[in-house]
Amino acid sequence: MQSKITVLAAVAGLLAMALAGPPNLEAVPNGLDGGALRRGNGRVGRLLAGEPPQRAAPRFGGRSVPGSGLKRPPDAPRFLNPPLGSPPSWLPEARITGSNRNRDVSGNNSHKIVVADNGVRHVVMTGDDGHVYYKRYYPQWHCWTPDTLIFGDSCPSGAPGIALDSNGTTVHVCAVVNSGANGQPTHIYYKRCTTEVNPEPGSNGGWDTTCDVCEHRDPDYSAAGPSIACGPNHQVVICWLDWDGEWGEVCFREILNGVWQTSLGLSDATGSPSIACARNGDVHVAWSKQWWHSILGACRRTRIP
Repeated sequence: MQSKITVLAAVAGLLAMALAGPPNLEAVPNGLDGGALRRGNGRVGRLLAGEPPQRAAPRFGGRSVPGSGLKRPPDAPRFLNPPLGSPPSWLPEARITGSNRNRDVSGNNSHKIVVADNGVRHVVMTGDDGHVYYKRYYPQWHCWTPDTLIFGDSCPSGAPGIALDSNGTTVHVCAVVNSGANGQPTHIYYKRCTTEVNPEPGSNGGWDTTCDVCEHRDPDYSAAGPSIACGPNHQVVICWLDWDGEWGEVCFREILNGVWQTSLGLSDATGSPSIACARNGDVHVAWSKQWWHSILGACRRTRIP
C-alpha cells in the first residue's frame, strides 16, 4: 500500500510540473562566454522548443558588432584580467606613429619588429605615400624616434621585412621596390643598419647603401612577398616570390661571410614564402602551392650547410 501511495504522489508531482510549464532560465554572464544558467524570468523556452538562441551583438566602443553576444560598456575592457599567480600582464597599448600619417605593418610573411639585446626595438612599416619607413625605441630614454625613410625615395615600395643579426645589434631590412616603368618589374631591395654604440636621443642612423637582391633574376618576373632572417656568423637569408603574371616561383638568396651568393629558384608556388634560419645555419623555407584538382597545400625545404 505504501509503495502505491509513493507512485501516485510521484505521478501527481509530474502532472503538476507539466501543467505549470517549464521553469524559466536566464543566462548569467560567466567570464566572457556567459556559460552559467540560473532560474529566473529569462527566455529559455524558445531554446527548449528548438528555436535558435537570440544572442545580442557585442558593443565595442559603443558600436554593435555581430559576434558572440558579449555586452559591455564602451569603456570596459574586452578581456578579463589574469588571475593572481598568473604570468606577468601585458603593458597598455601604445601608439608609436603620428596621428597625421597612415602606417601599415600587415602584408607579407616577414617580421615587422625585432628587439636587440640592449632592449632597442626596431620597426619597419609601409606608409600611405607608398614608401617604407623605419623607427626605433630607446629604453634608456623611453621614447620612439621619428619615422625614417628607408626605401622609395624615388619610386614606390612596400611589404617590408626586418631581421636582427646574430651580433644582437645589426638590423637587416628588405622590401619590394617598383624600380621599373608602368609598375613592372618589381624587385627586392635590401639595406643594413649598424646601430651606433653611443646614440643620441632620436637617432636612426647607421644605414648602408641599398642593394638590389634580384639584379641577376629573369627581368620578365616581378618580385613580391619577401621574407628575411638571420643565422650565425652574420648570415642573412632572404626568400621571395617571383611572378610573371601566370606562374610563381619561390626564390632564395643569402649573404655568407659578407658576400652575396647566387640566387636560386626553389619551387613553383602560389603564395608568398616564409623563411627561418637555425643557429647552426640550417635554412627553412615554407610556402603555399597548388596541386591537382585545385588543392592548396604547404611545402617546406631545408638547406643544410
